[in-house]
Amino acid sequence: MVARRGRPLSGGTGLTLSWVAPVAAGVFGVAGVFFTWLAGHQGRKQVERMAARSEISRRLEKSGEERRNAYLSALSLFRLELMRMRYERRQYTVGLDEIDRIWNREDRIRLVIDASTAVDTFGSQEARDCIQQWSEVGNDEALRRSIYERFLRVARRELGETYLQTTIDLHKS
Repeated sequence: MVARRGRPLSGGTGLTLSWVAPVAAGVFGVAGVFFTWLAGHQGRKQVERMAARSEISRRLEKSGEERRNAYLSALSLFRLELMRMRYERRQYTVGLDEIDRIWNREDRIRLVIDASTAVDTFGSQEARDCIQQWSEVGNDEALRRSIYERFLRVARRELGETYLQTTIDLHKS
């Protein structure tokens, strides 16, 4: 019953065991090549996914920075305009002259344009609504204060920054 090299097994089938080793080596070789390719393919896919996630993360971070800068610019605009309105109401010419010296009319117009554009581009819908209302309200100081306070709440909520403090005491007349 023991098969000898080159001799058929008992039973007369005519098969020998000499073919098993080369076929097994070939099958395992093909399997090795396939799994090597598969590991490389999966590795490349993983690197691509990691690169895509890194790019998304970078974009989100940059978008967050842009939103933060837009909101800070809008808050500066609101504070400046509220301060001007307050000084005008109180006829405080020294304060108005100081504001005009630091922020001349062209700079204030540029600030309005920059803040509006930045919030329209990077801000939430609620922030964009505040900017829109601000531009339409006219010289109603009380309404502008309420818009400022609403925008400040939006900025604090969206940016998660509690250090945004008012520089104007909005409750004093």
